[in-house]
This record gives sequence, C-alpha cells and structure tokens, in this order.
Amino acid sequence: MKFWKKAFVIAGSALTLGLLAACGGGGNDTVDTPPVDVVDTNNNQDGQTDAPPVAEGVVVYRRTGSSIPSLAPHNHTFDPVRVALTYSQGSFFYHLLDPETNSLRWFPGFAAELPEYNDEMTVWTIRLREDLAFTNGTPINAHTYDYSWMMLLDPVLASPGAQVFFNVFNVVGARAYFLGLSMEDYMAIQAQDSPNWVDNLPATDNPATWADVGIDILDDYTIQFTLHTPTREIDVLQTFGAMAALAAVDPEMYEAAFNADRTVNTYGLELADLAQSGRFIIVDWARDQYRVFERNMNHPLAHMFTWDVIEEFVIPDPGTVMQMFLNGELDQMALNSTTFPQFREDPRTVRVEGPVVWGFHINSASETNPILRDADFRHALFHATDRVTIAFDIYQVFIPANYIVSSRAWVGDLVNNPVRFRDTPQGRANQGANYSFDPDRALELFNAAWERNGSVPVAMELQYFEGSLEQRLASEFMKEEFEALFGADRFELVLTSMPVTASYERMQAGLHDAGWGTEGQNSWNAWSSFDIWRYDRPLRLHQMNSPEFMELQTRSAQGDLVFDDAGRIDALGRMEAIVLEYMPWIPIYQNNTAIIYSDRVHLLLEEFLFPVGHAVHQSFIEPNVERSITVNP
Repeated sequence: MKFWKKAFVIAGSALTLGLLAACGGGGNDTVDTPPVDVVDTNNNQDGQTDAPPVAEGVVVYRRTGSSIPSLAPHNHTFDPVRVALTYSQGSFFYHLLDPETNSLRWFPGFAAELPEYNDEMTVWTIRLREDLAFTNGTPINAHTYDYSWMMLLDPVLASPGAQVFFNVFNVVGARAYFLGLSMEDYMAIQAQDSPNWVDNLPATDNPATWADVGIDILDDYTIQFTLHTPTREIDVLQTFGAMAALAAVDPEMYEAAFNADRTVNTYGLELADLAQSGRFIIVDWARDQYRVFERNMNHPLAHMFTWDVIEEFVIPDPGTVMQMFLNGELDQMALNSTTFPQFREDPRTVRVEGPVVWGFHINSASETNPILRDADFRHALFHATDRVTIAFDIYQVFIPANYIVSSRAWVGDLVNNPVRFRDTPQGRANQGANYSFDPDRALELFNAAWERNGSVPVAMELQYFEGSLEQRLASEFMKEEFEALFGADRFELVLTSMPVTASYERMQAGLHDAGWGTEGQNSWNAWSSFDIWRYDRPLRLHQMNSPEFMELQTRSAQGDLVFDDAGRIDALGRMEAIVLEYMPWIPIYQNNTAIIYSDRVHLLLEEFLFPVGHAVHQSFIEPNVERSITVNP
C-alpha cells in the first residue's frame, strides 16, 4: 500500500509564513486593493486544488466527543454543538492547508470566489456557486440565506446566534430588527461612544422591518452586506468561514418546525428535523452514545478531506477511552493526568497550543450570597489560587494562566509582522508575579470582605463538570487550600458535580455561586471575543457593567481602532485589565493539550500550525476493514 508520506513539516521561518498566509488581508491598511495573501494562488476561481492521494477502501476515523443536546443552528450556546454544525453545514469559505504550496489558504466553499468590497470596506459582496443543495435535494441560493438570516434575527425567537451580525460584522439595521427598535432610535444608540443595548431601550410603534436590514439579494446567487463601520477582510472570511449560526436552513422544514403562534421553533432538535449541506453529514445520532458522519461528496471541497466516515463516541470514563485506544478502537486520544505520563515520550504524541483560558465564573450579583458581590472577596480567591499546582501537577498538560487572553492571540500587523499579545508590554503588564498566587494578599483581602459582610461564616458552592476527573481533583485541591488559608470556621467551599449543559444553564440563569467554564476566543481577533464581557451580551455569565470597557470593545471591534494596530493593542490590554479588576471570573489555566494518534494516522503536519493544527482532516489515514457502528438506512 502506498502511504501519504509525512512531507510537510513547517517550522521556524516557514511557520511564520504559514501564519502570515492565515491572516488573509487582516492588517492591510491599503483598503482599495484585495490582499494577495488570501487569493487562490492556483488561479482556479472555483477554489479547487489537486485531490490528495485516495486510499483504498473506506477511511473510518474514530474518536470521542461530548454529548450534545441538539443541532439547532440558531439556538446553540454549547461549543460542541457549534463544532458539529460546522461539519454538517456548508460555509462560504474554508481555511485549509494547500499541500501544493505548504501554506494556508482561504478556499471558496459555498462561495464562488473570495468576497469583493468597496473602497471604504463597508459594503461586501459574496457570490454563491450555482449548484448548491441540501442533501435532501432542496436547492440553496441567495434567497435561502435571506430567509435563514431573517429567522436568525427574528425578534420573537430571540436566537443567541444573532449576535454574529452585531459584533465585528455589524450589519446596518440588524440589531434594530432583532430588538424591535425604530431605525431612528437604533441609529441614535449606535452613535453613542459606549452603546448599551440592554437598559432603557425605547418603545416604538414603528419597529425596523427586514427591508431596513443591510442584507440585500442582488440576484439568485449574489448577496450584498452594508456595514456600519469598515471591517478587515480576515474578519469577513472568518465570519463566513465556520458557519454554524449563519448556516442555511431549509425554509420548508423550518416553517414546519414552528408552533402555532410562531414563538418556538424546533428545527434541528432531532436529526430528522435538520437539513444538512456540509463537508460531512450526520447520518446517525444517539445523544449520549455516539454520532456518525459521512463525507458529503457533493460538497465543493469534498476532495480536500481524507475521511470518509467519522465515528464519534461519547465516553465519559477516561479508563474506557484509554482501553479503546490501546485496543485499536479509537484513532486519537486526548491525554490527561493519568495517561500523559505513560505516553509523554511516545513519538505519536503531539502538542497542541490551547486557544482559551479556563477558570470559574462567580455570580457577582448574587441575591442569596452577598459576599460574592464584594470585589475584595473575588480578588482573594484570585490570589489564593495555586495555578502552578493545578496546571502542572493535577492536569499536567496545561499551563498556568492568570490572564484572560490566551497566548495564541495574535495582534499588530497581522499580515507582515504578527506578534503574540502576551509578548507585548500591554500583555505582560496584566500578568503578576508567580501567576498571581499570593496567599498573604489573599488573606488580607478576605479579611476585609469578611468583616464588611458581618464577620459570619460564609460558604460558596463551586460547580464542576460531571465526569471530569481533573476538574474534580482541582476543585478538591482548592477546597482544601482555601479553607486552610481563610479558616474552615469562616469559609467553606461546597463542591457540586453536574453535567456540562446543566451547569451552563444554571449559570446563565444566575442560580450559581461559582462554576467552572471558559469562553471562546478568536485568535486573530481577540477584540471581537471580548464581547462576552459586555453588559449587553445575550446569555452572559457575568454582571460586569463598565462603560469604559463597552466603549473600548466597540471601538476596537467595529469602530475607529479597527485599522489602528497600536491603538488596538492598547485597547486589548486595558480591556483585559478592566475584567481582572472587576474579577467576574477567576482564570486558572490555559488548555494546552497533548494528543496521541493511532498508527493508522499519518499526519500531514508534524508541527502544530494554527489554525489547522496538524491538518488531520487532510492527512492520510489507513483504511479500516469495517465500521464500528452499523447505521440503519
């Protein structure tokens, strides 16, 4: 058998070139010329490249994954749902490794070509391919997306995914339509330095209509967007590069999923109620057991992926996962505290730089536990946390983090000279000595908060995820450390295990004291990711309300700082400082991970390359003899 040789090792200067290519036109201030870094260098306007070698037999890739509650494109708030949707729903653009040039490229997917824009970069035009369809045969065209986004922004449905059109890609009138505002009131709020889209919104008898929204269908295959403020090309490509909330829905199926008064829509809650169009199609789904994907050969870029079938098992027990991997029943395994020592030196083990920081949220507006509202108490927990022990001794593969923005966030001139934010003076200024572990300072702050709150014993409940051994061990470690430091007669940390989705739902409802969690981060646009800390963010997990923060986030994500590289770095540093000053969330570690692959997997990239990692989707996988799961037709 002829194997696909591991021929693409990108390191040193070659890695830098790959990163620059990944930026697209992100930092190009010459706005009237399309950046060359995102142009298809094969001069093939449909985005096609030569197909990789085809393996003999069916390539079945087997791995583990989280249980997901639904596949509703407009209503997901759980990241594993988003990931499943980016597989099963088509995107306009795809960021992939081009094996011919050993570099990253943006390839048109459902789009016929890369986007066009006016000189001001406020009007963007995307042309679609003319042969698109859902796997049920329903055609997909510009009108399909017009309907899909009208439903996404429906003010009655109040879909959480609607915020995609409010942040970096700030479409004229989209928020007015979503909130039921008149265009006059909407424009007045939008013109404020720090617009607040939650408090004291004016009532109106003349709400914006869909015709007021800056999404125009020029013909059956051409969509034009009008934005409030200029945006970078890289941000447009990313907005339409992993489409989950923005995915097309089948209009007929979506209409059939409404209840009588159109206040609830069940599209995607069950597999039979979801139309799919992505590079992989979910053909079987048992919620708490497994998912099976099959490659969609009608997808425009199907030839660029090497997997025919993905079998994704939901297995909460780490011991079972390891035994399946050793038995050859899984093709990859994320290493944890129990498996990392065993496989640390295995040549099949690779390291992955994590995109996010993990910690625990604190309910700073708690009505039942008033000490949580005291900033000194929250800072006491921050300084009492021994991050080194948690990251290196308990998790082993992670790194300590006393910051918000991960080390994978790039800033500056993203085309010619990107730098890591954590390496800038602004980033370093927010990192205290010893990862901010300072028991003396923690005790001082706790004493002050405790006295202000009546000098009576206090307790705080900490939610951790059911089935996570390391999270339980870290929680137990913090309980022991905090109670010893503050005094067990004065403070008790009560530990509660619950499923991931239940934990997040409880935090969104404000029914928690504290709970483990993280928030997604865009490594090329940390400013947009900081909208999670806005007071007007839907389903936010915090109660921080800083006008200064709101103004800086607006200016750096969609305002006058978008093309000011130095000003943007300053803004990011100050925004991170504001969050750390308020302390709605205690950062603890960055989820750098290690993964071991089976002998069947021949990675295309031996070194990690953001954002494609080791390009495992495009790597050669030795064919399986048979599937593990029988899919009923």
